[in-house]
Amino acid sequence: PYPALDPEQIGTDTDPETGLTWVALDDLPPTARATITLVQAGGTPPGSVDAEVDIAAVGLPEQPDGYYRTVGVPRPDESGPSPWHLVFGSDGEMFWTSNDFDSLRRVQE
Repeated sequence: PYPALDPEQIGTDTDPETGLTWVALDDLPPTARATITLVQAGGTPPGSVDAEVDIAAVGLPEQPDGYYRTVGVPRPDESGPSPWHLVFGSDGEMFWTSNDFDSLRRVQE
């Protein structure tokens, strides 16, 4: 019921810090918004596994080890591993992928 975001529905404004396209928080699927709320409160979504990702390979600025936390986002229509992920930076920035890191967008609150 929640397909991957259509790039045409997302603004084309680019984050000057990362060069990534912005995606509005309200444009994320409900499970992604719920995951953000839970992670910001210090929790981990049930059934979600932190993903191992080469941060440099997906286009994020280089930071010290442990700066980024990557969390899988549960998809209501699948029981296997999800291609949806959120990446949280220690300074509060957030990034979203709906296609297993083939592309990444910066979340704009």
